[in-house]
This record gives sequence, C-alpha cells and structure tokens, in this order.
Amino acid sequence: MSFFIKHLPGSQMILTGFDNDGDEDWGGGPRLDIVAGMDWLDRQGKSQAGKWFCVGGSYGGYMALLLHGRHPELFKAFVDQFGPSNLFTTIETAPEHWKAADAELIGDPIVDRDRLIEDSPMTYLDATIKPMLVVQGANDPRVVQKESDAIVEALRGRGQDVEYILLPDEGHGYSKTENAIMVYKAIVEFLAKYI
Repeated sequence: MSFFIKHLPGSQMILTGFDNDGDEDWGGGPRLDIVAGMDWLDRQGKSQAGKWFCVGGSYGGYMALLLHGRHPELFKAFVDQFGPSNLFTTIETAPEHWKAADAELIGDPIVDRDRLIEDSPMTYLDATIKPMLVVQGANDPRVVQKESDAIVEALRGRGQDVEYILLPDEGHGYSKTENAIMVYKAIVEFLAKYI
C-alpha cells in the first residue's frame, strides 16, 4: 500500500510565502499539483491510477470533493471531512469577522464569480460517481451543515453510494477524542470495502 500526502498551499505551515500560495487559487493549481504528483508516482511504478483513495479534512476535504468531480477516474473512493462543497455558501455563511480574510483567500463572489463556480465541487456533481463518505460537524461555523447536506442529498437522489456521518456535538474538526476515534474507525471500514 502506498501513501501520497501533499501539503497544500494555503494550509498553515512555517515556510515563508508557501502558506499564501493558495490564495485565490483554491481549485486550479493545488488540484493539478496533486494530479501531477500522482501521475509521477504511477510512472515510477509506485502506484496505479484508479486504485487511489482520497481522504481529506477541511481544505483537504474540499480538495477530495473537487478531485472526485474533476478526476474520478484516478480514485476508488473518497472521504470528505468538514470540506466545503460550494465556495459561494462558504463565503456567504462565514462569520462577519472572517469576511475580509475570505475575500483574500477564497475570492469575492461578484468579482471572482466565474472562478468560484469553476472551483466549487458542486459544479461537478455529474462526474461525482465513486463511493464517498462525508463527515460533518452540526455546529461547524466554517462549513455549515447545509453544504454537506446538499451534496449528500444530490448524490443519494441519483442512487450514488454515499455514507454520511453527522456529528451533533462537533464544529469544524474534532474536539472530542471519542468522535475522532469513531470516525477514523468508520473511515477504515469504509475504505476496506473498496480495497
């Protein structure tokens, strides 16, 4: 079994400048970096396209959703933990004190409308065809529950294999050890079905 872990620009890291590389480029460059890294591993004989699992949380959950819609042929199954599926909803529902940072990091819903549509996983639901597990905190201020509800409802509505874990006592991530343990066990069980 092989693992490919990509540190995504825009996530927090000590390297100067690196953590800002994802500003206003949530779905283009970072997504293509992952695909290029996977392609390189495939060409080295370290892996095989179509046999990958994609697991991510927060921005990584967003990237799992986006890769599912844009490159489903590369993967067997997907796990999204607390990932935004619609960047317009993410911007709209953010607490007021996050608005300025969101405009810089994600974009402006009017000025950057076309790019936000292109970078939103909900845009690619028709290509979202592989099994998926979605994990959501009911009290998440960053990725509100209606985002995960919408993607799960849309996929289930067309007969898609989607498992949904809604954590009533969590926000954006795991604050309770027992929830993290329960979800990680569920992730292992979910992925084991597709090995």
